[in-house]
Amino acid sequence: MYQSCTEGSSTGTSPSPVQQLEETQPPSQSSKGKCMPPPKSTSKKRKAATSKEVAPKEKSDKPPTAQSAPKDVVQRSWVWNHITKVTIKETKEIMTEGNKEQVEVDVLKAKCNYCGQLFACDPRGSGTSTYIKHIKKVCKKYVPNNDTDQKVLSAVTSSSSDVKSMLVAKGWSQEESVTGIVEFIVIDEMPFSVVEKVGFRKMMGKVQPRLHVPSRRTVVREMLRMYGDMKTNLRVEFGKYRVSLTTDTWTSVQNVNYMVITAHFVDDEWNLHKRIINFCPIASHTGKEIGNLILECLIEWKIERVMCISVDNASANKVAIDKVLKKMKSWPNSQLLLGGKYMHVRCLAHIINLIVKDGLKKLDKSIQSIRNAVKFVRSSPRRFDDFKKCVVNEFVESKGLVVMDVPTRWNSTYLMLESALKLKKAFNRMCEDEDKDYMSYFEEKEDLSFDVDGEEGVEKCRKGRVGPPIEQDWDSAQVFVSFLKVFYLVTLKVSATKYPTSHTAVHDMIAVESEINKLFHPKNTSFFVEEVLRDMGVMMKAKYIKYFGSIESINQLFIVALVLDPRFKLRHFSHLCKTILGFGEQEVEERSNEVKALMKELCDEYTRYAAGPQKNGKTKPVSISNEC
Repeated sequence: MYQSCTEGSSTGTSPSPVQQLEETQPPSQSSKGKCMPPPKSTSKKRKAATSKEVAPKEKSDKPPTAQSAPKDVVQRSWVWNHITKVTIKETKEIMTEGNKEQVEVDVLKAKCNYCGQLFACDPRGSGTSTYIKHIKKVCKKYVPNNDTDQKVLSAVTSSSSDVKSMLVAKGWSQEESVTGIVEFIVIDEMPFSVVEKVGFRKMMGKVQPRLHVPSRRTVVREMLRMYGDMKTNLRVEFGKYRVSLTTDTWTSVQNVNYMVITAHFVDDEWNLHKRIINFCPIASHTGKEIGNLILECLIEWKIERVMCISVDNASANKVAIDKVLKKMKSWPNSQLLLGGKYMHVRCLAHIINLIVKDGLKKLDKSIQSIRNAVKFVRSSPRRFDDFKKCVVNEFVESKGLVVMDVPTRWNSTYLMLESALKLKKAFNRMCEDEDKDYMSYFEEKEDLSFDVDGEEGVEKCRKGRVGPPIEQDWDSAQVFVSFLKVFYLVTLKVSATKYPTSHTAVHDMIAVESEINKLFHPKNTSFFVEEVLRDMGVMMKAKYIKYFGSIESINQLFIVALVLDPRFKLRHFSHLCKTILGFGEQEVEERSNEVKALMKELCDEYTRYAAGPQKNGKTKPVSISNEC
């Protein structure tokens, strides 16, 4: 016996059976403490060895707690990787000499590492089944086998124009997934209740089984939080840059007036941004109401540096702009550009709409006859199928079908005429076959709308529908479509929102005037069409002169944008004044000097803001070379 003790002491303390068991088993938990239950052992000897051994008691200076045992039990269950023993203070009532007293005692509890829930922890009497049930079924914050640092390669869309998509290493989290769901609902205009639909939850369960799909109330709260954060960030952005606004009003089919305000600005990296900052009902379309709503929006978003406001040509908008300008001049820190002299910008697309609508009045009969023919085809599925048979029988190569227009929007009328002309043979075949439904449709009575001195109404007398279209109507439509194509392309160009269009505005105005002048000298047309086109030219020319009759009627910022375009510069503007406007040498020089002086003022304005306040309150003047 003495010899065996001596041999043991010479080699160190011999390992206990528990330590030998732990050395032979592979580690079942990660460095982070998240693991799955170890495989069940079938060895009875191993169970017997582990049940007899008890880990050595740790020395502690603290007194034993109320529920602590003199010896700690070895924590063999996998659940202890997710549960931690903690000591908390609890108040208990005890009887002392017949009186109740409240005493604070230390109590041993088991705490969930994820949700923080507390459980009873009695080393002698309590088991781990409650903890296991909590981790597996109850705890919502526990994600089994989830390593948040584990990343996967995924393709994401790049903001750069050179690279459309790239592979990046991304991890998964519940918070980012909920943010993605909110963005999906807002961008695609889905109802909040979509997250509670069976199909959506089934899809998300297959896409990401670890995702806990939020309720619609959670989605609403998250959306409002994201809106608040984005609004705060946008206020900071608006304080850095000069902002331009566009606004419009309209009346819905429910007879409710609405108004929308959109902010546009260019950031430090020369990226153009567009943000809708207001969309709300408005009491009326009066200039006072519009002006008050714009001012409230500017104050709410803390926008002080307004460059210009683009509106349509309604007289109420001019009153609104004057009200906003007057109020902003009285602000203590007013930062209007050149005193707001060029704040009011007329919407070029709206002016083109007014010009074309005046021209459409002279072709009202031809357009109405084709519109009624299209309306007949689109009125029922059976008629539409019959029309498609006519298209096949006439061997029409066009794969498109007729589209219905909105009479108040001329560009939709242009698209209707363009599609109908390609299917002209099919419409003529319906007339030749004497389709009873088609011919009787034009004999039906209907109320005809009229427009006299800008006032729309409906005739009290009932007349038969105009049509069917004859050859003369098709000829007029053919000439008119060719003429309207330029107006349609210009409207699409000036209505763009992803790239600037101010530097091409002057050229667009010249293109519109050039097309109107062509109406006075039509080629290869019949006498009737030629007469109609001349009448159209007279009406459209009068409307064009009303808005662009002189260079003073054009906002001078458009001319500055043209000069700043490196393709044109100031010499190109002088060339336009001489060739298009017909100015003399002296007047061309005066106009060029006016533009040059305006550019100098703008440059000084931006230099003053970029440099900040100087010691003497002045900034160095900027000179513009005559070589530009």
